[in-house]
Amino acid sequence: PKERKRQMRLLGLILAFSLVVSATKLAPIIIVPGLSASVLDTRFHKTVPVPHAMCEKNVNSWKKIWVSLTEFAPEVVDCFMQTISPSYDAATSRYNNCPGVEIQPRDFGGVGGIYAADPDIKGPTKFYGVMIDYLEKLGYKVGETIFGAPYDWRVSDPVANHHNGQYAALQTLVEQVVNQTGRRPHLIGHSLGSPFIHLFLATYTTQEWRDQYVGSFISLAGPLGGSPQAAEFAYCGLDWRIPGLTKTRLRDLTKHMGGVAWMMPYGPSADYTVISTPQANYTAATLAQMYADAGEENTAAMVKSVQTYLNKAAILPPGVETHLFYSLNTSTALTYTEPAGHACAKEGGVPIANRPGDDTVPDVSLLAFQHWLPQKQALHTYQVSDAHADIVKDP
Repeated sequence: PKERKRQMRLLGLILAFSLVVSATKLAPIIIVPGLSASVLDTRFHKTVPVPHAMCEKNVNSWKKIWVSLTEFAPEVVDCFMQTISPSYDAATSRYNNCPGVEIQPRDFGGVGGIYAADPDIKGPTKFYGVMIDYLEKLGYKVGETIFGAPYDWRVSDPVANHHNGQYAALQTLVEQVVNQTGRRPHLIGHSLGSPFIHLFLATYTTQEWRDQYVGSFISLAGPLGGSPQAAEFAYCGLDWRIPGLTKTRLRDLTKHMGGVAWMMPYGPSADYTVISTPQANYTAATLAQMYADAGEENTAAMVKSVQTYLNKAAILPPGVETHLFYSLNTSTALTYTEPAGHACAKEGGVPIANRPGDDTVPDVSLLAFQHWLPQKQALHTYQVSDAHADIVKDP
């Protein structure tokens, strides 16, 4: 019932945010968004041929590339695909942009890069903006007690983030917030933002630093063991219902992206079949082989690097007080079956096994914190009724 859902959402928000409110002063929060939920800007002087004569080769000033609906128009979308697609270097575990292209998240530290998917049409695309507006009603202020940490999700994975500046940027922001406010911020991660924070804390920082600078970690619908949907995205593609950005284009785009590899099932909770093809059944442990069998050697190398790292790091605790919000109210895909011969363009994968979850992440991943090694800091769990995206919505 709608009223019950409303009450559960309100309860979840009260439980989460009453923890960061004191009688005299609000504790600051830093929001780390999910996969594809950071606005990205670009500028470039391309040194390679462009797909069409209409494609720009030189853009001197930063302009929005994600999400921008004008980028998905016929033929223009080919220009977009060239500009936004990274390439993975297996020898260095690094990602490279198209030659001559620069891309960065918008308004790091502020909320301009997370408030709405498309800042030019905030109303229909408002996402974290709903939560931000709600927090402002409680007395929070952007730039004083609300901060955002958007990131370049195309090239973000738990290996690359150690040397691409993304973990370093979050660490610097946390320290700046402490210096500005005099209080330790609470790190709120939604979707991929949750494992981003988890592994930032567990693998990039020391316990001494965490004790000094972090109030708590709040996870909202965190895929702490990945999501089968990510593997399907990069194998056959899924329909995001964005005109011009077809399922096939999404597959070709996501199979090069670190954030998608990070979202694939991993760790001790992922011992199930993720993708079933006429040739083989692939678990998390054999996803890299699946892409190699499909002729995607570069994707295979990327997935292997990420999986190898995550299988060791997934059990590490964050080392701070942690609050985990998740929903098990929706049947959620666990295993996809694929058509013969990797013939994905028209048919695509079909879910053949489901588990309770939040419509994006199954229970085995949402509950993967149960495999963490013990920590002395408290760990609190809250089961709510909201779907994956709704969990950040205003009650």
